[in-house]
Amino acid sequence: MIVECGLTPARSAAVVKLMFIATKQPSLSYDEFFTYLMQVHAPLVRMLPGVQRYVVNATMPGASLTAPVCDAVEEIWFDSMAAMHDALASAEGQIVVQDRYVFSLADTGSVVVEEMEVSAS
Repeated sequence: MIVECGLTPARSAAVVKLMFIATKQPSLSYDEFFTYLMQVHAPLVRMLPGVQRYVVNATMPGASLTAPVCDAVEEIWFDSMAAMHDALASAEGQIVVQDRYVFSLADTGSVVVEEMEVSAS
């Protein structure tokens, strides 16, 4: 597969990522949002069965080149689509999904992506 920029992706081990786009509830300050996300929500995510890695990408207020469309992007890494589906269907998965609505707007969104590393050489 050739990427539009002319680079060839070098596929590494298959990684499926569930990426949640998080926009804070209007009633929360950015600090309250981030504190809840890291101290309450993140430990719940780490309890999901099959999670290989969990990364929180927090926006840096005032540092973006354009107006940020969200306040954070969570990456939850799984070995496969089946592992992701099993995790979300679990009791822990239902708790994680419901907890998102405490700090993040419900209609913010999510995507499932397959990571492909692109080599520049």
